[in-house]
Amino acid sequence: MKISHHHPALAVLVLAAAGAIATTITNGCSSTSGSGPGPASDCTTELATARVAMENEIYRLDQLESPPSEPGGIDFRAAEAAYQNAFATCDSSSEAGFGLALASFFVVTQDPEVVATWDRWSAFVDTASFFEHDIPGSARSLPAMGGSPFRVGEPAPDPAGLARSIVLLPFAALTDPPQFSELQDLVRTEIVSRLDLGIELLGDVATDPGFRYTVTPKMQGDIGADPLELDLTEVEAILAASNVFGAFADLITAFNVDVGTYDSLGLLAALQQDSPFLGLADGGAARMADVRTRMLAAADRIDAAIDALEAETDSQDDDIIVIEGEGTHGGPSEADLAEVRDRVDEVRNALNGPYVVNVDFDGDGIETAVTIDLHAFLTDPPANLKSLLPPYTARVVGESEWGGASDVEREGLCPVIVWDAATFENWIFPDPTMGGLFPGMTDARLKDLFGMTAEGWTQEMSPCEPPQPVAFCGRVYDLNSGSGIAGAIVTISLAGNEAVTDDGGYFCFESDVAVHAEHVSYAIAADANGYQSWSVEQPWGQHPEFLEIGLTSIPARYAAKP
Repeated sequence: MKISHHHPALAVLVLAAAGAIATTITNGCSSTSGSGPGPASDCTTELATARVAMENEIYRLDQLESPPSEPGGIDFRAAEAAYQNAFATCDSSSEAGFGLALASFFVVTQDPEVVATWDRWSAFVDTASFFEHDIPGSARSLPAMGGSPFRVGEPAPDPAGLARSIVLLPFAALTDPPQFSELQDLVRTEIVSRLDLGIELLGDVATDPGFRYTVTPKMQGDIGADPLELDLTEVEAILAASNVFGAFADLITAFNVDVGTYDSLGLLAALQQDSPFLGLADGGAARMADVRTRMLAAADRIDAAIDALEAETDSQDDDIIVIEGEGTHGGPSEADLAEVRDRVDEVRNALNGPYVVNVDFDGDGIETAVTIDLHAFLTDPPANLKSLLPPYTARVVGESEWGGASDVEREGLCPVIVWDAATFENWIFPDPTMGGLFPGMTDARLKDLFGMTAEGWTQEMSPCEPPQPVAFCGRVYDLNSGSGIAGAIVTISLAGNEAVTDDGGYFCFESDVAVHAEHVSYAIAADANGYQSWSVEQPWGQHPEFLEIGLTSIPARYAAKP
């Protein structure tokens, strides 16, 4: 579904899966359904108090000169407590439920387990190295936080703003926590539980046909902004995104990804084909089934969002998502919405049984019809993903050992897979259906589908890139005239090699030493008679494929020696 470019940051926030339940940050003065068992004035007071608490924290974060450096710098506890009171006083009103869904998720930044885990990761990465030789780790900074995700009329540094930052908190150190299972437990017990609470609360909100919610200027981080209206279209879109996010959370917690220790021994043990690494975690099979359930729920919510959008009869001038031609800004056309419905139906079909899709797995630009069965794969997943591969053994080497010499100051560890089969013809996938994902698939067709050929096959393989010679071309020219300088000498510090420019000032260079470019800093210099010397030092990979070097001529009275 396309959404209004009139409010870019808010639009992305509402529909992006990464924003998920956190996208419900659009809280403010609104109409509310349900008055509650207590006096109406009590309900009104509690709601007003909750709005102010939520609004103040959002605005405070927006006004910070720099974002918080740790989770504790974001504190929605007052807003959560206020909305809990409002929810109880107002007999579970839609507005109170909407705000509580938001606040209950946002207080994850104050959760003791989240804070303790963050502290453990921070202390660990300050002193540890991860799959490298003798390289200390460095502390990871918190994802950018702060700023209002509702600032309208100007691009935000991060379109999902604060919401995305909070959602990503538990994933910030995904590549190097003390144990990945600790992170997975945190996702399940803290993130998904809060997400499910939000989905339940918002599901009740979605049953209120009169729900309207005003996003105040202060919540947009701009006192002079016009208020925005959020209604059932946005609620259903948020619910769709929440279910997508929940499916992702279930997926990343379904399999065991612990490696024990972050050194060669830990990596080697994890890579063995019979190790628990990439095997189903406790409860993993159920979570894989939940992936399907949540995605189907997301499909239903997308349809419901379109239904709500097409049923709107009020002014669309201040709405976030509008149909093209309505309101004061653009939106999806009826044809766009029909296409979205078609895509949603395709998703349902793919999740409910065998379904034919056109794909280009080998990257040759030609799509091939392939039958997939997500239902079979998700409801009966493989016990260990490594079991889907042909038999192998593993070893771990340094980057310099993998592929040749290397001129580096530091290097990582390379996992190397050594297939038991000595030839491509004997290299056979034990289950070419990949756990039922490709029903009826054969070994030969699987290899053809993914572009696996005897010519490109080797008995040993590694995800690490082997070191490569430094090679590039360029031109040395006169800065004043633009003409090429012949006979200029270009040198590279990596190996002491040099190249001499031709009559047009062109040169090509290739080092005698292979390097892992991502680890290399180098110096390049150019000298020519009658010109000032030129040099630069920078990390490899920052130079263009064709290097233009301009030299300044030396005036004759300075160039001539007495």
